[in-house]
Amino acid sequence: MAFIKLIRSCTNCIYPILSNYDVDRLLISDGIILEDNVKEFDFKIQRVLTSYQLENIIMKSNERIYFIVISSQIFDSWALLQVHELYYVMDQKRSNGSSIIFEICGNKTVNEMLMV
Repeated sequence: MAFIKLIRSCTNCIYPILSNYDVDRLLISDGIILEDNVKEFDFKIQRVLTSYQLENIIMKSNERIYFIVISSQIFDSWALLQVHELYYVMDQKRSNGSSIIFEICGNKTVNEMLMV
């Protein structure tokens, strides 16, 4: 069953999530540093610079499970309309059978209220 899961964390430790889900693609923003133990997993890793780029990646690729890790500073710099559009794209992808895990690392942001 497809889902969208929003996770808040104060650390950049993503290993527990990677070991619980069979992630196909890891999308990370600036400010996210991957640990060495991430190398043991078999998935595509891509750096995301803008919300528009993230939307395009999600729309144009056909992965089963996406894991998106965004720094709270980067996430908070995106306009509210961009965040709303991103959630709409993620919801459409969920409707098509893909699952999305969206983790915000760092301080609580105003924009995350739109993701619920």
